[in-house]
Amino acid sequence: LFSLLSYFLILNLQLTMNYKLTRGWRNNNPLNIIHSKSEWQGKSPVQTDKRFVQFVSMAYGYRAAIKTLQSYYNAARKAGKVFNLEFIIHRWCPDGKEQNYINTVVKHSGVDQKAALPEPRTREAMPTFVKIMAGMTVQECGVPIKEMPWEDIEKGYSLAYGVSN
Repeated sequence: LFSLLSYFLILNLQLTMNYKLTRGWRNNNPLNIIHSKSEWQGKSPVQTDKRFVQFVSMAYGYRAAIKTLQSYYNAARKAGKVFNLEFIIHRWCPDGKEQNYINTVVKHSGVDQKAALPEPRTREAMPTFVKIMAGMTVQECGVPIKEMPWEDIEKGYSLAYGVSN
């Protein structure tokens, strides 16, 4: 009985620690933003990952994420489309696995996938987008909600727009 209990305790510890080994976590880029022409604030001076941006802190990774979501909002408005979770995830994850991604974010954020979302850079939108980014972090890195870096998400938001809860 003791060895069986020890096995489950070790297995649980491994499952909760695995996210810390993910590329997004190691890069301080929990939503796995791909290198582009953008010169992100907080980008690490040394970039050893050829595909994903590395940031100096988790907060700067979240700052880049909310800035990206703002650009999606702008694109949706320009195209006359509804800015909602479906729009976001189809742009973020265009690989045929969008519905699974949407389901994860809905489950962890409580945001309806079809509901129109407010402009991200407003103070009123912050609580909604903090939850959305947490749900995306679950999908991207496997972070359990109980271990979510809420302070880093909120700090990233503040770095982006100077707003706080």
